[in-house]
Amino acid sequence: MTVECPNTFQASTESVPLEQARRCFRNELKIIDKDVSQLVGVIGELTGQRAEARKFRRRLETRLSEVNNVLLDSRSDDQRVEISRWQRTRSFRLIIEYLLQKGFFDTASILVNQHGLEVTDGAKTNFLANPLEFMLRRQEFVEFCRRRDLANAISYAKKHFANFSVSNELEVEQSLALLAFGEDSEIMPYKWLYDLDRWTDIADQFDHDKFALHGIPDRPQLISLIHAGLAALKTPQCCTSDTANINCPVCSPPLSSISTFLPFAHHETSLLVCPISGELMDADNPPMVLPNGNVYSSKALHEMAASMGGSVLCSKTKNVYRMMEARKCFI
Repeated sequence: MTVECPNTFQASTESVPLEQARRCFRNELKIIDKDVSQLVGVIGELTGQRAEARKFRRRLETRLSEVNNVLLDSRSDDQRVEISRWQRTRSFRLIIEYLLQKGFFDTASILVNQHGLEVTDGAKTNFLANPLEFMLRRQEFVEFCRRRDLANAISYAKKHFANFSVSNELEVEQSLALLAFGEDSEIMPYKWLYDLDRWTDIADQFDHDKFALHGIPDRPQLISLIHAGLAALKTPQCCTSDTANINCPVCSPPLSSISTFLPFAHHETSLLVCPISGELMDADNPPMVLPNGNVYSSKALHEMAASMGGSVLCSKTKNVYRMMEARKCFI
């Protein structure tokens, strides 16, 4: 055996595992290539299915729109008149309800007579389970104690507090203690009972019960509906005078002060309104931006350019530009 024999033997023993590693690598590479190919195919199928789903969605929206138009057209004139009459009657009822809550009884009565509306009074007059009666009895007892007319106070308590000895036991006990404490007492709750603000509480409770007897909520429905409508229309542009729109109810002076504390409406897609024409800017009426950065609708600018010899006037800055300087705006 020569000197090279050990080296030759070592090289031959190392070539076997190296070849096995290469074979394993090629096998794994084939598997990975196969998986990648399948994954690319699945992604392609999903992309095609997504486009197909969008196409079906557009078809479905078109068909639903057609069905809706057919339903609207199928309504008879009598049905439309009836719906219009119901909406008008409901609006007047809301207005009358608001007037009654604010104390404009004569005006509410005039509206009732003019529009043939009827106010039904199915109220229950049983106040025994109502806090108003106890509040009135207690306050009358307090006034006797305020004047230190203790004899009449005791007589009054014996006559009227017996009905409330169970339902208002704690309040009755606190009220009877006023026989020993005068109006100048600083001890609670006697100081609270002598406070003249209790008359305000009685007035508020009276209004609440009065509305409840006639089926009128504490908060006027008219105000709630107006707030809901304004919140559905309110956008950040409604808060500043520079971006106010003359055709926007939220921007109008009578309603702008009401809408200041209302939240903004949630819009998943932006709706652009032309400050000049008040029309929506869409694919048929695309937005166009002037060199100063202000955006107007294409229709409004073309109509202005036709009347101004190819020039347009920015309604905000009063700058004049050539129509060719306006560029389409993509959002």
